[in-house]
Amino acid sequence: MYENVKYYKDPAISLIYFFIVLIAVKNGYRGIVKYVLENKVMIYIGKISYGLYVYHMFIGPLYFNF
Repeated sequence: MYENVKYYKDPAISLIYFFIVLIAVKNGYRGIVKYVLENKVMIYIGKISYGLYVYHMFIGPLYFNF
């Protein structure tokens, strides 16, 4: 089913991505990236999508059991 999915077995790649994100957060966002990420619409969409993410595991079993 997942033949084309590649997994990184080397944890160094994960650490590299972790430090890239950490540096970006520490330095803060500037320019167009800051404008897009701090836009009120994007913040609202983020809150809604996080709420869906949190509750999606409960909805399926509740729906199919009733």
